[in-house]
This record gives sequence, structure tokens and C-alpha cells, in this order.
Amino acid sequence: MVRPDFPAALLAAQQELHETTPARSTQYDHLTRSVEAHGGFKDPDIWRPREPPASEGWPQEDQA
Repeated sequence: MVRPDFPAALLAAQQELHETTPARSTQYDHLTRSVEAHGGFKDPDIWRPREPPASEGWPQEDQA
């Protein structure tokens, strides 16, 4: 239901956001966690230890 007093530009922007969010999520699903290559690390000395794996980085065409 569209309210007549609601700005049309805001409605259009919200619709665009709803359309592009799934596309962005799909693109990020095939990329590694880090844009640049790194060897991973261990961080056991914090309250929630973490150990991210090594990353090859993003392909050049996805870094743009």
C-alpha cells in the first residue's frame, strides 16, 4: 500500500535497495573473505579465539 504523502523518490530508492541487495550477496558468496592475499593467522589470546584461513585474494576484475 502506497501512501500518497510518501516521497516517490524515497519509494524508488527503497525498491532499488531491495533489488540490489540479493545481487550483491550472490556476488560476495563466490569471493574470498579478503580482497588482498594473505596467509591467515591464529589469534587464541582473545576472548573469542579465531583462525581465519589463508586467502588468495579477489580476482583483478572483482577488485574494481
